[in-house]
This record gives sequence, structure tokens and C-alpha cells, in this order.
Amino acid sequence: MLLALWANGMVPLLVDRASPTARVDAVRRLADPSTVVTFEGETGTNHEILDDHWTSEYRAAAVDTFDGCPDPAYVSMTSGSTGDPLLALCRWRGLDLVAREWARVAELGPASRVLQFASPAYDAFYTEVVPAIVAGSTLVCPDDDSWAVPSRLATALRARRITHFTAPPSVLSRVLATPVPPRLEFLGSAGEKLETTLARTARRHCSRLVNAYGPAEATVCATVHVVDGSEDEVPIGRPLEGVDVRIKDGEITIAGTTVAWGYLGQPAAGTRFEAETPTSPAVFRPGDLGELRDGLIYFRGRRDRQVKIRGHRLDPSAIEWHLRRIAGVTDCAVFVHGGDLACLMVSDRPLSTVSQESRTILPAAEWPARWARVDAIPYLRSDKLDVARAQVLLDRFETRDAQSAGTADGPRWLAELWERHASFTGDDADFFLSGGDSLSAMELLDAVYESCGVDVDVADFLAEPTFGHLRQLVSRGAGPGLSPVPRPQAVVDDESVELPGLRERQQF
Repeated sequence: MLLALWANGMVPLLVDRASPTARVDAVRRLADPSTVVTFEGETGTNHEILDDHWTSEYRAAAVDTFDGCPDPAYVSMTSGSTGDPLLALCRWRGLDLVAREWARVAELGPASRVLQFASPAYDAFYTEVVPAIVAGSTLVCPDDDSWAVPSRLATALRARRITHFTAPPSVLSRVLATPVPPRLEFLGSAGEKLETTLARTARRHCSRLVNAYGPAEATVCATVHVVDGSEDEVPIGRPLEGVDVRIKDGEITIAGTTVAWGYLGQPAAGTRFEAETPTSPAVFRPGDLGELRDGLIYFRGRRDRQVKIRGHRLDPSAIEWHLRRIAGVTDCAVFVHGGDLACLMVSDRPLSTVSQESRTILPAAEWPARWARVDAIPYLRSDKLDVARAQVLLDRFETRDAQSAGTADGPRWLAELWERHASFTGDDADFFLSGGDSLSAMELLDAVYESCGVDVDVADFLAEPTFGHLRQLVSRGAGPGLSPVPRPQAVVDDESVELPGLRERQQF
């Protein structure tokens, strides 16, 4: 479908079907698309309906839709500090350069099998699809749940004979920690800081390991480093050929061919873009800090409040903006604590109610994993969040809530699985309020499947992510005994794999 859109001169903006309706509506207002391609059965004069047949209504885009950009390739959605998404317009010249450079760095060829792992809604999708096409490689698209659970992903990597796999370090670490980790020709690490310990582990499971860095606004990839495993600290490396990356006053700047045209519908002035002129190239300031040492660039964090959690760049200010719009929420503060997003909330409504409502307006990557209801948010005199006091309050109120929650009514083996990923505080305790996150939820359901053979649907669990509801779902599949049983083992050989219990499902 992507190639068909490009072949017809269209500029795609790919949106995750799981995105909250309000976010999708905001994107449509900003982008004003001429054609909407969807599986959702919508109607309209400018909609393509993917059902038993295609409709072909098409409205030509306005002349000024792309603000004078001569070669628009695709639009990438990023979070905005005001809560609304930002739409970065990336150019063909940048995509062409990155695709060819990544194919070279990854040593892609006709015999390579590349896993299309990233969601099409994220910019990393293009660094999997387009380089594979450029190099004549095979692109392998998962059509089941294997992409979501580490043990199943490891099995799928082996069974589908994947040679090239790129993911954030938080995903790589869990895949490589499975009982039978895959052996690959190439591993790519991107989206988060690659720690030395993980780099050395990953290096033992692949022939080539590359650490990559780049924001969506610079066509995904700006620098790369081939890891040999001997580094005391893993750098983000050197710029791709044709990309100009510099460190100015400790801040990273990216200039040249790969820099996006700008944010759709917004002038360059007032953003982190410096527009291209006849005498100077376009420049983008991602807000990242860096250090240049011995010809290599090392990542040193963020200048603003944006953070990276499990490969996603998140803006706590944007999340707070959405949460404050929930009825009954007087104030809130979102910050990182213990590697997870945490939220302090001032509200007269129950935490579980607000948490459930937040998941209808925020993408899964932006769900706070830890919550506490407080009387007031601690601020410094500068009106900035007092993070140290916020962390103390979070721990104190979480402990109080856990002590008052009681104990759930068995079975113990299921409770033990729950406790590996979240606090076990009662039948009604919300998994995400008890320390869990979206990735650990997938691991919990995989552990349930390993233990009793019941394949709990992710959507069913997320509809009411409590221990009591999980027990009901497992009981419904296992029968009244609800006892762990041996799981049928996957049979893996050089040619095929049998995965009992997996159902065909489209991710988007």
C-alpha cells in the first residue's frame, strides 16, 4: 500500500489504529488529507474503504499543502509540547540518502531477511522498509502477536530465518534474555542509550552490531557506530555520509540533506528548525546534548524535559496537558522514576478511574506506569517540579495505597506471575497503577500462556487490567480447575516452526 501511494504521487502519513480518537482527529485537522485509507469502515467522499472492494474518490491536495517543499516523501508524527502532535515533513532527498547509507552500514544484500518490527506509525518503520527495497532484500512482516512478546519474538526470529533486526535496547535486552536467544547477522540498536553491558551481550549474538541515533525530524538516522564490544562507553558514532552533525555549546545540531522541510502547517520561525536558504543548509536542533571525543559523538541526555522510555521519545508536558483535561483532575505532574513514567495527581476521583480514562486519550507508550494521588504537587520557587520531593511522595503514597488494598483471592501461581511485573495489592488493583507497563503486560500474558496454555487476548486484558479480571480470563480458558499445565512446546528446525495457540491478527 505504501508503494502504491508513492507511485501515485501521494505523501503518506501513517497512523496507528490503536491511537486515541482525539489524537487521530487532531492529526486529520493538521494534515487535511486528500485521501484516507482505513480498515475502520468510515464513510466519506475522500475515504478509501479496504473491504471487499476499493472505492477511488480522490480530492487533489491544495497547492500550499506542503509549504513549498519540492520533494515531499512522507509525514512523521511526533509529540508536541502543547499536547497536539507535530507533523514533520520529510523529503525524498533525505530518505534516499538514509536508505542507501543504512543499507551500506547494515551490509544488506539480496540474501538478507529484514524484520519489519517498528510500527508504521513511527519513523523507524522507514529505515526497515526502504533500505530493504534499495538493497533487494526480503522484508518479513509479522502478522501475529510474535512482535509483542519477547519469547515469541525470539522464536519468530529463528523460525523466519531473520538476518537483520533493529529495535530499542529495552526490547533487545529482553529478547536476548530468553532461554534460546536468536543468532543474527546484524543487530541494530536505536531509540535509547545503548549501555556497555547490553552491547557486549548483543555482540555475542550477532556478527555485526550498530548503534544508531537520529530524530524523526532528520529522517530517522544521523549517526552510526559499529560496536566491537570493547568500548567502555558506547558512542552514537559518526555522521552518515552527507550528514553534518556538530556539537555547539554541548548541544547537538544536524544540518544538510536529511533535515526535514519543517513541521506541516508551521513556519520554521519559532520551532527547532532553521530554514534552508540559497547560501545555508537547513539546520535542526533536536534538544539533545552530546560530547565529541576522539572523533566520536557521545549522547549526554536531553536539554528540555523530553525523555526516552522503551525507545519512545516522550514529552511529560504534553502528557500532563492531556491529563489535566480529564474531569476532576485539578493538577498533575509526570516524571521519570525508576525507569518508568510516574504521575502525581490532585483529584477528587479514584486513581483507577482516572488511569482508565487516560488510556482512552493517550497512546500506550505514554501511559504512566506508577500513580499516586496527593493533596498538592511539589513545586520549586521557579515553578518547576521538585522532582526529588515528587519521588518521595510517590513512594509514600504508593505504599499507603498498597497496604490498604488487601490481598487477592488466589490462585497463588497466577499471583506470583503478577508479582514479577507489578505489586500484588488486591483483586481490584490496576496493573498499570501497581508498577506495570505496556511491555511488561505482554510479558505477563506470555508467562500465563507458558504456565497454563491459555492465550489471553491483549485487548481483553487491557479493557480491565486488574488481577481479578485476569483470573476470570484465565479461568474462562482453562476451565474450573485453573491449575498450571505443561504448555505444548514450539518445534523449531531449519525450515519451519509450529506455534500452538497463536492466532492470525493484523497489527494495524
